[in-house]
Amino acid sequence: MKKSKETELGPLGIVKKTQMSFYNEDNSYGRKIKKQRLTRVVTEILKALSLNCVGVDIHFVSDATIKKLNRQFRKINKVTDVLSFPHVTVTKKKRYDMKSYDHLFLGDIVLCVEQAERQAKEQNVSLHREVSFLILHSLLHLLGHDHGRPKETALMQTFESQIFKKLIAKKWT
Repeated sequence: MKKSKETELGPLGIVKKTQMSFYNEDNSYGRKIKKQRLTRVVTEILKALSLNCVGVDIHFVSDATIKKLNRQFRKINKVTDVLSFPHVTVTKKKRYDMKSYDHLFLGDIVLCVEQAERQAKEQNVSLHREVSFLILHSLLHLLGHDHGRPKETALMQTFESQIFKKLIAKKWT
């Protein structure tokens, strides 16, 4: 995978300032996904989540790669849109204390560009908008949110909706 930016980590993985790194499994994804525009969106999402100084790596991969990862880590042998790999342990209490995440590397987001393209087409939205939503969804997973139970699903969808409406209002999706 091609790395587009080095993450500045201090001792013990402490983030000195908000860092995003983008990795492209296939160089063609760089033509489909505009890194500068996506950086603004991710920055706005982090701001909306009251995260001032964190690190996250975003990997853009193919159907084959995401299927392999989904099988390996979730025991599900099919393509999915996005996977989240947290680097911090999240307790229920910590999930709502955003200051506890300052200066930490949150984890990795692995996003399947081909699946995002299919979903964007089905929903009649741009690829950028779909990728923005998937990154928001995955960031919430990195922060300990889940959609395994109805109550958790409703809470996560509420967060997604509130933050995504702000992005739409600013015309960043």
